[in-house]
Amino acid sequence: MISILMQGQASTASYQANALLNPAGTDLDYSTVVTDANVQSLDNFRLDRQLTQKENDALDDASPTNIAALKAIAASIAKDNAKAVEEVARRILAAQSGGQESAAA
Repeated sequence: MISILMQGQASTASYQANALLNPAGTDLDYSTVVTDANVQSLDNFRLDRQLTQKENDALDDASPTNIAALKAIAASIAKDNAKAVEEVARRILAAQSGGQESAAA
């Protein structure tokens, strides 16, 4: 029950952030759908995926098997959303180098 409530809130917030911050028509499929055509215009990136039977999202399951399964799904999410991860990293690095240049001036 807690999982349903937590996921519902997260999904609602994701939908709203996507509608407010991204261009109209930007798709969500758990994660923000990032393409070559829209990557520069996005201001909100959600990286998410539905868990399978292998992963347990119970807060009290810190078993080595479950931790390994959660790490595997996290790696899969990063791989499946590489374009989004690369764009976020590019923006962070650009902001850092811009801040350093203005501080030196």
